[in-house]
Formats: sequence, structure tokens, C-alpha cells
Amino acid sequence: MKYYYLKYFTSESKSNVQINTMSPKHDVYDKKGVYAFSSYNSLEFPEVEDIKYLILEKHAQLKDVMCTVMLGINGLLINQKTKRILDKFNLPPHKYYTAYVKNYQGNVYQYFWLQTNRDRDKSKFINYPKTQFYINKDIMGITKEQIDVDSIDDIEKYRKQIDPMLGQAINISKAVLNKEFSKLDIDLLKINRLSIDWIVSKRLKNAFEKAQISGIAFKDAENIKVL
Repeated sequence: MKYYYLKYFTSESKSNVQINTMSPKHDVYDKKGVYAFSSYNSLEFPEVEDIKYLILEKHAQLKDVMCTVMLGINGLLINQKTKRILDKFNLPPHKYYTAYVKNYQGNVYQYFWLQTNRDRDKSKFINYPKTQFYINKDIMGITKEQIDVDSIDDIEKYRKQIDPMLGQAINISKAVLNKEFSKLDIDLLKINRLSIDWIVSKRLKNAFEKAQISGIAFKDAENIKVL
């Protein structure tokens, strides 16, 4: 199956981030606040209460898929139209949370936060000998060192040699996914070592385009191969 990167896209904003803040009435640090999306460490889902209110930037427009920095990186902020489409496809373990977006005029719109689990490395799906790994040696990603990785144990070995405080990280330049992944026939995933973008199947991309889902664009995932 062919895959694509899902990119946030809005014509009215250079950063493509439409939501940077929340209502002060929502305690983000509470155990049921939105920071739980970024801090939980299990495959279970946090018990976050209704998310209100996400404040739309003054010059931003409502889209079917919205970009926000407030809810972590393992989910999507979507409206009912987009949710209906996603519900027809093969998604990873996930949970929907009700979210509310408020614009500068005080109007409120219902959305959903699609949260996927924290199995971020997707280690069981990676063919390590055929996947190309490197170490970012600095926070700007200017200096890169190619590394040989034959198993998840090698990742752990290299992890002990790097300093995240200096921006050092182990990343993937080209991913080869194994037959176990192929059998899942999954339509939406994220491999954080590879990209911050969501990866979508061709059939999900086609469904989004047919429905004219706004707020997103697609880029060919040329650095992903499935055995």
C-alpha cells in the first residue's frame, strides 16, 4: 500500500497553527487536564474531561482538521465530518474526546480530539537492518551521524550515548516496515522517529480529497517502504 504524509495547511497563516491557547478556566495541569495527553506513559488513555475552550487565533479560520499546540502530538483535532470518514477506516488503538473551539466573537464549535496510544516507536513494525537510522548531533539538526541498527537493543545502546538536552536524538531517514505491519492494513499512523507528520494510506487520502476535507494537504511518503 502507498502512504502519504498529512500536512496541516491554511492559506491565512504562515505557521498553520490555528490554536495556541486555551481558556484559563481549563486547568491544563490537572490530572484530567489536557497536558495528560503528553504526560501519560502507558497504552491506556487518560481520563481527560471535555476540552473547553480551545481559542481560535484572531485571523484563523475554522477548518475540518485544525492544528493546535495545546493537545500534544499523538492526536488530531477534527470535526464531525472528518470523524465520520475516519470511523470507516482501520485506525490504531484510539479514543475520541469532545473538544470545543471558541473564536474571538465568542462563538463555540464542537470538535473531537482523536488520541492514539503512546506506542510511539512502533518497534515491532520496523525492519531494523533495512531501515536507515541517524543521530541528530545538535538541536538544529545540522550535524547528522549515520548509525548501524540491527535490533531494538541497538537503539537502547545508542540512546545511552546521546544527550537530549543538547538536542541529540535518534531518528529515521528511511523506514522499512515489515510484513506484520502489512497484515494490519492500517490507514493512519505516526512514527515519531521518522516524522512529526501523520502517515495516511492512499485510500484514506483519496477519501479526504473526495470529501474536500479542509485544513490539510498531502506529500508523498517516499521514505517509507512496506515489505
